[in-house]
Amino acid sequence: MFDLKPYFTAARIARRFEAAPPLTTTVMDLLFPADVRANYESPVIPVSDIKQVVGAVPVVRRGSASIPLRGEDTETSYIEPLPVRIHDELSAVDLNNLKIASPTTLEQWSNRKQLALRRAARLTSEVLCAQAAFDGRIAYPLLQSNGSFTTYQVDYGAPLDHALAAAEKWDHADASLMIVYELLEDMATDLDKAGYGGSKITFAGRLAFSTVLKLIEATDKPKIPVLVEKDGSISLGGHTIRKMAETYYDPSTKTTKPKLADKEVRMIATGNTAFFYGPVDDLDANLHAMPMFIKPIKRDNPSGILLVGESKPLPAVAPEATVKATVLA
Repeated sequence: MFDLKPYFTAARIARRFEAAPPLTTTVMDLLFPADVRANYESPVIPVSDIKQVVGAVPVVRRGSASIPLRGEDTETSYIEPLPVRIHDELSAVDLNNLKIASPTTLEQWSNRKQLALRRAARLTSEVLCAQAAFDGRIAYPLLQSNGSFTTYQVDYGAPLDHALAAAEKWDHADASLMIVYELLEDMATDLDKAGYGGSKITFAGRLAFSTVLKLIEATDKPKIPVLVEKDGSISLGGHTIRKMAETYYDPSTKTTKPKLADKEVRMIATGNTAFFYGPVDDLDANLHAMPMFIKPIKRDNPSGILLVGESKPLPAVAPEATVKATVLA
C-alpha cells in the first residue's frame, strides 16, 4: 500500500517549517511576534501561568463534541487551547499518480501541501489574535459531531472604553485633524493611567480610517504634522494610525465579518501579549506541543486519504492594554 506517513513525520514537518518563508498576517505579526510565541507541553494551561505573563485572568466557556464538556458552559482554572483542524482530500487517482513519482518529487509535493495547510491554520490564528487584542475576548465557532456549531469562548475582560460626545466624532460638521489628534492623546493617556505606557499601536476600522484621509485632504495647512506613509498608515502628531479593513469568514453563519468594526478605533500598548501552542492530540506527534502536525489518514467510500493538519493556538492578552473608541456617529 502506498504510504505517505514517512513524508509527514514530526521531524520532517519541523525541517520544512524551518526552511519555509515566513508567513505574514497583520495582527499576529504586530502584537504577537515570534518572541512571545511558545510551545506549552501540558494539554491544559493554568490561568495562573497566563496571568503571570499578561496580568489577566481569563474565563473560559466552551462546548463541543470535540471538547469533553459537551456543550455545557463552565468556568475553570485551566484553559484547553482550541484545536484547529484543516484537511486536504486526496483521491485514489491522486495517490496512483503519486506512486510513480520520484522521492524528490514526493518531497516537493509534500512541502506544497504542508505550506497550504500551514497558511489555513495561520489565518485562523490571526482571527483569534484579532479578537483577543481588539475585544479582550475570543469567540470562535466550533463544529460539533452532529454538524451544528457552538462557540468556543475565552474572555480576558473588557478593554478600556473612551466615550465621545457628538461634537468629538470624526464625522461631525466641525471635525478636524486636531479633534483626531486630541482623541489619540486622550486614549494614550488612558493607557498610561492604567499602567500600560510605552509604545502604542492604533488601528482604525475601514470608515474611520477613510474619514481621517478625508480630513487630511480637506485641510490646507494642518497645525499638526501629518503624513500618509508609504505603507498606507497615517502619521499624525507622533501617532501612527493603521488601517484595519481586513475580514474573515465565519463558517457558522457563512458570512464575512470585519476584524474591527468600521466605525471604531483601537489603541493598544505593545508588549502585553503571549501566544501558546498546545500539544497536538496525536500519538504520531508524540503528543508534543508544536505549531502544526500533519497526518495522512486513510478514508473509505470514496477511497482516498485525508491530509489532516492540527494546531492548538491560544493568544493571551491584558485587556486594559487596549482602549477602544467609536469615532463615527
